[in-house]
This record gives sequence, C-alpha cells and structure tokens, in this order.
Amino acid sequence: MGIFDRFKKKKDDESNDSIHDLALTDLRVGFYVDYFLATWEVRAAHRYDWDGDESLEWMLTSPQGTLYLQLESDDVVDLSMSKAIDFTELDESVREALLKDGDPPKQVNYGGTVYTMQESSGGHFFENGQQSSDVQGRELISWDYENADGQQYLTIEQWGETEFKASTGWPVQDFQFSNILPGANT
Repeated sequence: MGIFDRFKKKKDDESNDSIHDLALTDLRVGFYVDYFLATWEVRAAHRYDWDGDESLEWMLTSPQGTLYLQLESDDVVDLSMSKAIDFTELDESVREALLKDGDPPKQVNYGGTVYTMQESSGGHFFENGQQSSDVQGRELISWDYENADGQQYLTIEQWGETEFKASTGWPVQDFQFSNILPGANT
C-alpha cells in the first residue's frame, strides 16, 4: 500500500462516518446544533402521542436560555421553536375560563399580540421518548393559537386538574440549523 492509498482509504472511511450528513431527526440527548448564531445542546428528546399522530420535541440549551424544537409530520413536516412563559403572565380570564368552562377563550392577548385558537388536542407525553408498552405517558390537553399572519404561536397546556403551562413560538425551517454533532458521551 502506497502513501496515496492511505489518503484514499481515509476519504472512503469518512463517507461512512456517522457524524456526516446528520439531520434534525437524528438529534439525540447530548448532541449539539447551531441555530441563530449560537450552539445549542440537546438536553432532552420527548415524544407526544396525539391519538395516533406523533410529534417530537427537543429541549435545547445554551447560555442564551432554553428553547424547544418541535417536529410534527402530517402530510408535510412542520418545524417550530418555542420558549416557555410564565402562565401567570396571561390574563387572569384565561385561567378562570379554564377552571370554569374547561377551555380557554377563543382569543388571547399576550404581549400586545392577539392570538386566535386554531386547534385543541388531547394526548400523552413521553419524557425522553419512552417507548416501552407498559408506559402510558402523562396525559395533557393542548390549545394552539396563532397571530393574524401565522408567524407567532401561543400554546396553553393543561396537566392534571389545575396545572397549566404556556409557551410562545414561531415557525422555523431546517436550513436554519447547522453543524449537528454528537456530544462526547453520545
């Protein structure tokens, strides 16, 4: 084997290397991904079952904070990014309507933006993608809202009788993410 054969072999080995051409669907706990001029670490990879439809969620952390990347696939793949907000930042009428009627109002004003309800769904949450048949998942109800141009989202979730969470979000595209790499311990 000559010296040039060694370089050729190394190039062939790289094409079979598992860190090349990783996609967002390959994200696992401990991976890193660049988004919006920052490197984010995948800290959790959750799964939701919406009565047979599945969605995935990755918790991403960086010095800038914590974001949640969601992937839903119906006929097309929809990606969105969200961040948790304090539920108490929503108008008190939202909590009152949930406790009294079981549903939030059809429109919610948050941060000067009016959001209109698009859909509600009941489902099960599987922390870190639990797959075993004996795990039922934690039940939740989710109400999804959008602003007038569909570029800002608001989600309200109910976990149990009186535990509520909220988040705001926005659509993202896969090309906005780069440098997907496994971490040292993955």
